[in-house]
Formats: sequence, structure tokens, C-alpha cells
Amino acid sequence: FYVRKSGEQEWTLTEMYFAEAVPAAGENVTYEFMYITNENINSPVTEFTLCNNGEFIYLTGGGEITLIACSDENGTGTLRVPREIGGYTVTEMARDALSNTGYSEIILPDTLEKLGSNAIPWSAQLLLLPDSLTDIDEYALPNIGDTFVICCSRDSAAHRFITENNIGCILWLTGETGDINGDGEVDIRDFVRLKKLASAAESAGTDGGDLNSDGFTDAYDIALLRKYFLSTVYSIIKS
Repeated sequence: FYVRKSGEQEWTLTEMYFAEAVPAAGENVTYEFMYITNENINSPVTEFTLCNNGEFIYLTGGGEITLIACSDENGTGTLRVPREIGGYTVTEMARDALSNTGYSEIILPDTLEKLGSNAIPWSAQLLLLPDSLTDIDEYALPNIGDTFVICCSRDSAAHRFITENNIGCILWLTGETGDINGDGEVDIRDFVRLKKLASAAESAGTDGGDLNSDGFTDAYDIALLRKYFLSTVYSIIKS
């Protein structure tokens, strides 16, 4: 795909940007884009606006938003991607959208449908994937291992993607993982129960407390549940 500023440039290769090299907008700029084949140059097919609201750089078009990048590439801590920006629904995160950031907790909105390649950074320690997410690029998620907790619903597209592609992470099924006492809630009572299980010499991971699936209920599981309680993800799920 190639793009040009609307009404300002000719559809020639010297006057257009390759779509991935569109400069970050200091202010909202409207572009048109088209698809170029080896045989011919087609007519423009649609128009979009490249925006920068100081937090995200994104494309608007058709009432929807595709997030391109964070305005602050040095961002760290928790990032909660909004459902809407300026009245437009956030439905897609483009390739490399967060790849250069340092966010450790990332909460994606329940409007998001598509996640592009390398959209999630390797700095991620906790990621909430919504049920609305149905199109996930095979390289969208980092394969970090047991320091990376991904929260999603059982049998969601995200759950299937993670298990089918053997993504290296601790999979936290919301509403299920961490419910040590089986009352349907993940709360402080589970934390108390888990500490008792972990202190029992005979505990061998068959009691529901083996949260990281290493075969034992121990201090590592306690640390994982504590991390979950202290996270932004937990407060969002509870609310």
C-alpha cells in the first residue's frame, strides 16, 4: 500500500510514501491510500486521517481506528488502550504498534479485533486479551516464558491461539485460574488458601494451587497470585 496527502500530491512513486513509512503526524493530516500491483496502478480506494493525540498515533477511517504506535516510545509501567479515541472505535493494532515501548502491563480494550505482527513488546509481563480479539498475527505475541502472564477467557480466540502456537507464557484463564477454593471468585481467600497449601509438605500440584504448571504448589505460585492481585488487570476484571 502507498499513500499520499489528499489533494497535495500526484499518484507517482516519487510523490508517495510507502504505508509503513508515513511520517508521524504532529497534527492531524488526511491521506488517501491505494494498492499498487506489478501490472498497474489502481485508482485511490479510500481516505484516512493520520492522527497524533499526544498518547497514540493512529489512523481513522470508516468510524474505526487502527493504532500505529505510542506517541511516547519510552513509555513504561501500565498501558490501558482505550475503547474509543475521539468518538472512533479502536478495532486494530498495527504491526510493531508497541514494539519499541517498555510497558510491563498492557490492557487491550474489548473492542479490539485484530492484532498485528510484533504488536506487543518483549518488556510485557502481564497482558489482558479481550474476547473480541479474533484475528491474531502468528508473530503478534512475544514468546517470553514463565515471566509473562497472559489473561484471557477459556475457549476464546486468544486462548486457542496461545495453546495452538505454544506461546511461552503463564496462561491465566480469567474467572478460573487462581480460584483455589472453588467458590467462583479469585480473591484474598484464595491467597490465604494457597499459602496454606504451599506450606504443606505433601503439596505436589494436585490441589489446584499449581498456577504456573510446574508440578508443585509453592512460593512461585504465591508470588504469581500476589502479582495478579496487585496488577491493573485484576482491578479491571473485578470491576
